[in-house]
Amino acid sequence: MQWPFIIAQLKSCGLNQTQIAQLCDCSQPAISDLETGRTVNPNYALGAALLGLLAVLQLQENERWAHGALLCPPALEGATLPARPAKAVGSA
Repeated sequence: MQWPFIIAQLKSCGLNQTQIAQLCDCSQPAISDLETGRTVNPNYALGAALLGLLAVLQLQENERWAHGALLCPPALEGATLPARPAKAVGSA
């Protein structure tokens, strides 16, 4: 697993190491060690918590995009996309 990438994704959602650690019930140094590559294989509970947290944050971002709060899907942030069609009057 690419833990430095996972931590970077969580940080791109606005979290810092301390917040990630609190949400995953671990220490901030444990998150730092994963981010720097000092720890390569966290225990199952921490790995699952990190992946679960990332999944929740990505779902929230996708929901915001689906409701027009973001200009493009988070996974494509910075990419050039065609304009989204406007909603028709009276459509749900």
